Amino acid sequence: VDVAGLRVAPGVDAWKVPAPSASRGTPDELYGSWAEVPAGEKASYLRRTMFPPAAYAGSEEAARLISSQLLRCGRLLPVHDDGGAFFIAVLRRRPTAVAEVAQVGGEASASA
Repeated sequence: VDVAGLRVAPGVDAWKVPAPSASRGTPDELYGSWAEVPAGEKASYLRRTMFPPAAYAGSEEAARLISSQLLRCGRLLPVHDDGGAFFIAVLRRRPTAVAEVAQVGGEASASA
C-alpha cells in the first residue's frame, strides 16, 4: 500500500490470542498457537482460525503461502496518523470461483 503522506505498518504473520478469561479482568494469558490452548478452552470462545495460519492451513506449504500474503498487507495504526486503526487488503474477484450453497437454520446461504 503506497499513499503519499500515510504511514503504513507492514502486515504480520504471527500473533498471540488472549485467553477468554482475560476479558473477565483476570491477568492476561496469551496463546501463541492452537496447540498451547488447554483442551477445556478449545470448546469455549477460541477458534483455530483466530491463530496464525499454521493452526488451520492444512499443510506447511499452505501456511507459508498464507503467511507470505499476510506480510504484504498494510496496517494503519492510530498512533501513526492521529486516527483510527484500520486493516487494508486488496481483494480481487476471480471469475472461476464458485459459491457453495449451504443450509443454515433452514435458509440457503451462499459462501465463497
